[in-house]
Amino acid sequence: MLADHEDQLAGVMAHEMSHVIDRHATRAYSNQQKYSVGLGILGPLLGGRGGVAGLANLAAQFGISSYFLKNSRTAESQADLLGTDIMYDAGYDPQGFADFFVKLQREGKSFKTNPH
Repeated sequence: MLADHEDQLAGVMAHEMSHVIDRHATRAYSNQQKYSVGLGILGPLLGGRGGVAGLANLAAQFGISSYFLKNSRTAESQADLLGTDIMYDAGYDPQGFADFFVKLQREGKSFKTNPH
């Protein structure tokens, strides 16, 4: 609803298609599961659920979340780049995608999608 013209909408769609093509959500989920299993094993080894073990588990979860946030930013940059290629190949002007973000910034809105 915020897009002023078809190029802007095509940019958003191409960006989201890029996440699917690059399997960002699948890869992130698989990686996160590996670390979650590791944390499940680490907790009891550190002495159960209380005290030091609880703090170590919390610190590890925070570290893992920070790591995946960084990777999420990388995935967003990749989706932007591939999305502009998709737009160009489909005959749309990639500048429309950039214009859309300028419009959102000017209106004080953000472009939020489901987590990748």
